Amino acid sequence: MQQIAVEAGVSTATLYRWWDSKQAILLDAYLETTRELLPYGKRGSPLARLQKYTLRIAEFLKSDDGRVFIRLLVAIQDNRNLGKAFYENVFLPRRAEGCAVVQEAVAAGELPDTVDPDFIINLLTAPQIVRALLGLELSAKSAQTIFDFVVKASLQ
Repeated sequence: MQQIAVEAGVSTATLYRWWDSKQAILLDAYLETTRELLPYGKRGSPLARLQKYTLRIAEFLKSDDGRVFIRLLVAIQDNRNLGKAFYENVFLPRRAEGCAVVQEAVAAGELPDTVDPDFIINLLTAPQIVRALLGLELSAKSAQTIFDFVVKASLQ
């Protein structure tokens, strides 16, 4: 917190008045800079938008913003307030967007009505997030493989 205060030109007391930890500052900064970084978009078929989003996740997780996201995932394990804020401000809104696109794909006949939108989003995102958490390589090719597998499995 001291280093952040010095860089911001404020006292640590000022920082603690607004945030209870450096991770809370990180979450606010993350929200401010990434709000529109991974949109699902409105153009094209819903399934094509899901595919594009899945591919962009790999690039995002390799970026500075993606590394902040991974740090936040780790930090929320030890900070209940930060975890609640992350869940409410990052996870739930992003999940709702994704589920809405899956529901659009179902309505368009691109996915069967038996799919669980939440489960589909988990299958498209979680493997990439786990790889990032473990420091493993992320690529558009692996993201495409994940997408193809999930779509093929949901059509069976």
